[in-house]
Amino acid sequence: VQAMVRLALTLLLSRGREELEVIIATGTLPGPKLLLTGNIHGNEINPCIICHRVIEWLETAVTDGSLKGTVVLMPSLNPTGHRAGTRSPSFESVDPNRFWPDGFATEKTLSEELAKDKYADIYG
Repeated sequence: VQAMVRLALTLLLSRGREELEVIIATGTLPGPKLLLTGNIHGNEINPCIICHRVIEWLETAVTDGSLKGTVVLMPSLNPTGHRAGTRSPSFESVDPNRFWPDGFATEKTLSEELAKDKYADIYG
């Protein structure tokens, strides 16, 4: 895994920051760009487990040179809900999977920017 970035989401009442972890792995061979996300619902634990197993696989694939293209991985889209064990984040009562600018996932989104080729979200 070549890069891990933390994107600031919001400030918390505790004066801490809520952050999204973004892992980027780029192979030495050309190929598609994949955005893989998990845990949009904080109470779904399986997507986090699967994403962390994908990270292990990516580390091996980058090391042995078998990875083609780029994988952008976001293990938890809802870290606040994950910590609280709730479907929605603690600072919002809206289901995060229903919260899109136009009410649908049709407007150009971050996922379209990050994953020019493929996008997959893991539910659990």
